[in-house]
Amino acid sequence: MDQTRKYLARSFFFLLYQFVRYKYEHVEVIFIAHTTEAKEVNEDEFFYKGESGGIYISSGCDKTLEIIEQRYMWNIYAFHCSDGDNWNDDNPKAVELAKEIREICSKVLNHILIINLFQLLHV
Repeated sequence: MDQTRKYLARSFFFLLYQFVRYKYEHVEVIFIAHTTEAKEVNEDEFFYKGESGGIYISSGCDKTLEIIEQRYMWNIYAFHCSDGDNWNDDNPKAVELAKEIREICSKVLNHILIINLFQLLHV
């Protein structure tokens, strides 16, 4: 992801994050950053620190599913933004995991917005 795309993705998430915090009094936001490995990060790390390297989108999906399973049962919103870069051999796994996330979220909410950094919102 070049610097412009990183800036655009982070800007989008910053505005989304501000909207959610304004709209909902009780919300828990989980930030997940990923390259070939995913990790939960804090707000500062998510918005102001970047990593470079190859991307396995499935690592972000795996981390998202792990966090959902460990912590949440309802009102789960998942947001993902990407420049579309991914290792070709990861695409089938990433698609299957994204479908699984969609199913978990849609069972609870009857709808899900996934925008091609995973971010979970627990309202």
